[in-house]
Amino acid sequence: MLEALGPGPLSPVTLRFRSLVSAMLSPSLPVRLDSQNETEVQLRIERPDKPPEYIVILDAVKEDERSLQLRLARLTSESIADQHVVVLSNQGWLPDVLSKAAATYGSRLKLYQVDSEGKVLMGSPSGPLAEAIKAQGEVIPTNETATEFAARLTQAESDKAGAVERFEERLQAQKPMATFVLAAALLLFYGLFRLWAGTDGTLWTLLQMGICVPRFVTEGELWRLLTAGLLHDQLLAVGLNAAVLLSLGYQTERLLGSGRFLLLVVASLLVGSLCAVIPTPQLMIPRKFGFAPALFGIVGALAALSVRKNGLPPETVARVRKVALAGVIPSAILVVLSGERTTLGGGFVIGFVLVASGILPSLRLSDPVPPSASSKLIGQAMAALSSLTLLGSVLTSLLVGKPWSSDPSVRERFGRAMLSQALGKGGSTPGQSASGTTDAAAPEADLSPVSHSLPGIGVGLSLPKLLGDPQPQGEGAQQTMRFGDLTGKLQQLDVAVRRHEAPFKKQAQVLVAFDQALALVKADKQREIKAGRLTLLGEPRSFSIETMPATELSFSGAEGVKAKTAVLVNKQVLVVLSYLYSDLLPPNMQLNLEQVLASVKDEFAESPIEQKKGKKKKKGKKRR
Repeated sequence: MLEALGPGPLSPVTLRFRSLVSAMLSPSLPVRLDSQNETEVQLRIERPDKPPEYIVILDAVKEDERSLQLRLARLTSESIADQHVVVLSNQGWLPDVLSKAAATYGSRLKLYQVDSEGKVLMGSPSGPLAEAIKAQGEVIPTNETATEFAARLTQAESDKAGAVERFEERLQAQKPMATFVLAAALLLFYGLFRLWAGTDGTLWTLLQMGICVPRFVTEGELWRLLTAGLLHDQLLAVGLNAAVLLSLGYQTERLLGSGRFLLLVVASLLVGSLCAVIPTPQLMIPRKFGFAPALFGIVGALAALSVRKNGLPPETVARVRKVALAGVIPSAILVVLSGERTTLGGGFVIGFVLVASGILPSLRLSDPVPPSASSKLIGQAMAALSSLTLLGSVLTSLLVGKPWSSDPSVRERFGRAMLSQALGKGGSTPGQSASGTTDAAAPEADLSPVSHSLPGIGVGLSLPKLLGDPQPQGEGAQQTMRFGDLTGKLQQLDVAVRRHEAPFKKQAQVLVAFDQALALVKADKQREIKAGRLTLLGEPRSFSIETMPATELSFSGAEGVKAKTAVLVNKQVLVVLSYLYSDLLPPNMQLNLEQVLASVKDEFAESPIEQKKGKKKKKGKKRR
């Protein structure tokens, strides 16, 4: 045991020595007291699956060069590979001695010098040692005897174990009710979705329940930013999200408290949805990301707790790191594979920032027990604000969309308003027309046929006026013209036309060219199917246009998008129509590709020059 130092004040170096040792025994550091004497304290850091790391703190105020060298030699004689030796002294000869010792002992001893002011004069401390050196300035040393100091260290070790035990008891007492309620809400909303989903497509029901559509949000339907996170259209998706929520949210809510956890979820959903809306504010295609942004926000919060310990016990930090790592790895894979990288990344970033910055602090060892009245009030306010925001968004969405109603007029008014927005003819909300009344008719689309001539090809066709003018998409012998806009008009048609080098004279030539063209189209679509972007619906439909062969293939795509491809070969040209449209588009506005192919005309054949050539050929035949 330490002996009394005798009367009189202690030196500044000794006081700094005691402050640093006290800081090292903080409950927030994974340090245990191993041994002690009057001028030397050995501390141990246990590491899973590794030998312990030792930190030796020396009070060298009374040391000379020889005695310090002997002490360092003694430390290297012990069978310990990882030792960090901190020498506290202001003596000018010390840096030279430590430099020579570092060169002699190599990596077996890592040497540091700290002066009486707590400044590091040699070495670069890291880990718990660096934290203790930073915190020791706040420890007020006392002019106690060596015996009293030794007794205080022993008591500090005991108090540290007691503080960690009490923290774990508080943590276990935290009931993660918000996690269970959110998981139940996800399953409930999926059940309601299946109950209310109509036979004409599930996308309409999702729209009425509040799925995120960027155009609707920019038109004022802000509740979709939150309700979208509670909606899923696949049992596998909602099951996985609920399972991950129960796994990660259980630990996170205990650390943050229910109020802060709910605020984290709401903030992550909000930021994730904004990341989907801001880059494409006019997009009419729904974004199906579900609860994933909130899960990424939880992973971000756990990652922040792993990096910034925020006064947590070492054992808790180690446990949080394991949970965070278990969540980060599959999340990173999902980010790579998902088309919603920005949305998921936004949820992760806001979760990390809120916790790492201390805006949403976790429980700490230093928190009073029981918690203060102000702390309770803040937590309750966060819980109330988050719950009311979520509940208000859900109720607003349900009251506006009325997904439970079997009255066809409800969906008709809802669809009419959406169609009005899609055509850019007003910002009326579902159930309310552009004029502001419920019964007023929304603007109708102009479906009158308009003839279009494809420049450079000599081919014309008729399309609804709604699709607008063609936009060239390529050059050369096979030119592609695009009509419409999937994000704005909910439908898009690409027309690819290639004129034969010479008109076919026999039907057999037409059939061979048709089989070749169809094989190429099927091979191209097969790659889309393997990539997961398209799913073939049914069998190809074959028909003829003026005895010329034609075929139509139908596909289902992602996010409520469908596709059709039609191929026609006649004696003059090959025509391929690639049609994309949203489930939002009413059937009467969807293109009939057979009618489009029937309207294809060879403008060269109708030109005066070609007509004269035809007359000359007929006269020649008559003369023969």
